[in-house]
Amino acid sequence: QGGRAIVRAAEKLIQGLKKTAAQVLRTDEDYLEYDGEYVYLRSDPSIRVPVTQLARGYITDNGITIGDLAQSVADARLPRYSNPDQNGQGSLGVTYTFGAQAAEIRIEKKTGKIYVDHFASVFDVGQVINPLQIRGSVLGGVTMAIGAALYEEVKFDEQGRILNPHYFQYHIPTYKEAPQQTIEFIETPDPIGAFGARGIGEHSVIGAPPAILNAIYDAIGVDFYEIPVTPEKIKQALEARQEKEYA
Repeated sequence: QGGRAIVRAAEKLIQGLKKTAAQVLRTDEDYLEYDGEYVYLRSDPSIRVPVTQLARGYITDNGITIGDLAQSVADARLPRYSNPDQNGQGSLGVTYTFGAQAAEIRIEKKTGKIYVDHFASVFDVGQVINPLQIRGSVLGGVTMAIGAALYEEVKFDEQGRILNPHYFQYHIPTYKEAPQQTIEFIETPDPIGAFGARGIGEHSVIGAPPAILNAIYDAIGVDFYEIPVTPEKIKQALEARQEKEYA
């Protein structure tokens, strides 16, 4: 929604720049084009005015200001959005980002330590706008999710006091725990998102813990339903399974 509002505001802003440039060039704004740096005459691009000279109103050589400060306001109202009714039914989203994630892990049975060697993510983001930024978002999101799945836990005593309030007691992933990652994007432009894009903020975090837990089950045949899955929990699960097998 914010992206669409920004696009609409930018379009209105460009029209304002053209209106001022039309007065400066003494032509009709319908004959003008905008390229990000200049507003120019379509039939002769050499006849142009820099945007920097239009943004605050064009000032002539004799000090007369033509036009106004370039500013605009716009909103965007999205379709298909509704608040849940009394039964909790309704569409809380106007579009959805789909994806798939998979984890390749190793487990030291003696220590219970889990190593995530490789992690793969694929998302349909509608349209990639900033390739470096979107890749960084997924890289960071997966690393955060590894922390949630295997390390991070706020512990409380019976009185509700935090037992590990300091970072040296709260394990988060470092570059040593960060796995090799394969990241791919599918582009199916979305009619609602700005420039056809969909959201990709928290999505890389959501599927990673279940993928890791499924990989743990595939490796040792034990299901876990809570995170983090610590080495101690792995050792206890393996010992319990071994006792059951020999019982």
